[in-house]
Amino acid sequence: MTKSKYIIKQETDYSCDFHYGSMALKSHLPEYKTCSLLNNLLNIELHKIPDLSVWHPSEILIYFPFYLYEDPISKISVYLISNSGFEDVNSETDSENILFQDVPKKYNMFGKKQTSVFSVKDLNIDYYLILKHPRDDKIINNFVDVLATQNFIQAVSVEASEYVKYHDQLLYEIELSLSEKNSMKNRDVRRRKEMLKKKEIKKSTEIFTKKYYNI
Repeated sequence: MTKSKYIIKQETDYSCDFHYGSMALKSHLPEYKTCSLLNNLLNIELHKIPDLSVWHPSEILIYFPFYLYEDPISKISVYLISNSGFEDVNSETDSENILFQDVPKKYNMFGKKQTSVFSVKDLNIDYYLILKHPRDDKIINNFVDVLATQNFIQAVSVEASEYVKYHDQLLYEIELSLSEKNSMKNRDVRRRKEMLKKKEIKKSTEIFTKKYYNI
């Protein structure tokens, strides 16, 4: 397999404290194997989180497999998004009365097809890797040096001019999705803590409740 040139595109700051670097990846391996190999090669821990939902221009909500790694010490985050997604299945449909189910239509995050969310000509990829980092280009370069030696994966150029404006929109969708997930997670944690606290209070009151007996 011939190796293509790895190109890191440094985007403009999405937030004042972080930079974003990106790589478009081609891999013949399925998601879980690609994710596992990236973890071993880059010494990270990408894990599956709820799919990233993005609105298609035709007003259809498309879901893309999403993998995340966050390092609390270096403040570096790695996002891996599959370029292949499916539209939301209508849960209100009575599927029990349907003998044959329609195969969900396949969509791409990037590409030159009408089914692509972001139309970018000559961009045929399998995964999109985003590195969110606190202004540390060395880590980006290390990622490139490691991946450049591998045969199972290739990177393609993402330098198309029409691609830049879409990248900011995608970053907004990603950060919004993650913030919503974190807020829901924090809310659930608070609820569990409140429930445990109530149980402890109830248990302690039951232990020390005075009992009166008629003599």
